[in-house]
Amino acid sequence: MTCSISRKPCHRLTDLLGIVLSVLALTTNTSRAAESTAPGNIDSRLVARVPLEPESRPQWARFSPENPRHILVGIDNRGVLVSLPEGTTRHIAGELSPVGWLGQTVVARDQSGRFRLLDTNDLIPTTRVAAGSLSLPWTFGKDHRIRFDVALPGAAISTIPLRIPGAGTDERALIAYEDRGPAVVAPDDNASTVVDAAGGVLFRGDKKIYGVSLSPDAYKLLVYYGNTEHVLFNRLTKHTTRLPPIIHAWTWLPDSSTLIGEISLSGEPAHEEVDSTDLYIYDLAGAKLDQVGLPSFVRGAALKILDVSVEGHILVEAERVTPEPAYLGLMVLELLWQ
Repeated sequence: MTCSISRKPCHRLTDLLGIVLSVLALTTNTSRAAESTAPGNIDSRLVARVPLEPESRPQWARFSPENPRHILVGIDNRGVLVSLPEGTTRHIAGELSPVGWLGQTVVARDQSGRFRLLDTNDLIPTTRVAAGSLSLPWTFGKDHRIRFDVALPGAAISTIPLRIPGAGTDERALIAYEDRGPAVVAPDDNASTVVDAAGGVLFRGDKKIYGVSLSPDAYKLLVYYGNTEHVLFNRLTKHTTRLPPIIHAWTWLPDSSTLIGEISLSGEPAHEEVDSTDLYIYDLAGAKLDQVGLPSFVRGAALKILDVSVEGHILVEAERVTPEPAYLGLMVLELLWQ
């Protein structure tokens, strides 16, 4: 069985030997990071579990930015709204595909491509919403976002400005349009430059960039060069820091000064299959890497971080590969700082 929750590097395989060498490099090169502390300095607890059928694996999931007790999940163009801490689920009408959050409002599209804004209490169309923007899940468009406003700016790149029936702000209809994200890899041959929504250069890399993530405070860029190579660029100081290379994937925590990292472990060095995942916290100020103690229910399982709430709760998809394969669904974890 090949585990579907894979956080293996996308472009060059990393086996256990590579991890061992990376650990040696990490502990001998103090310019990269301080030595990892023993497991258990940071624990975590299970806040909620959302069981899902193996055939209903989510393509994406997002906490509500204004009410993190709600999670919107996209499954094969169908939407599920999760309420915490109970973990109860409600399904959005079958003809509507979820897109994301606009504050506390669920944004969906009907079969004709028109947007619908739904109230979270009863999942029926709402009539009063605030203008704003939301990032598109990867299934809809990489590094782009949808903005909702009372007017269509001249700089908008969308070819589908759509008025939203029934949705208004101060008696004026909202218009939806597509726009570039605040930090994207420039679409050129080299793909080594990060630009903002207007095309201004934010960062120039020395090789091809495969991904970029902007910190919540918008001052720091997490740049992915492929394999397990990540660097951090501070837009204020213009300083670039190489992150510990043993980590396969990084996700920002809401304070913008802490990252949570994933290490994917395999039972067989030559296999791409991920048997289990360890989580680590990295403090940027102290260059300190601490392993997270996981609840027993998910310890030893393959994990994939889907989102982090404004309160710091971590949404993961979990699957146990050994000794008996079992799809565990979605889990919400809370970090317990000591």
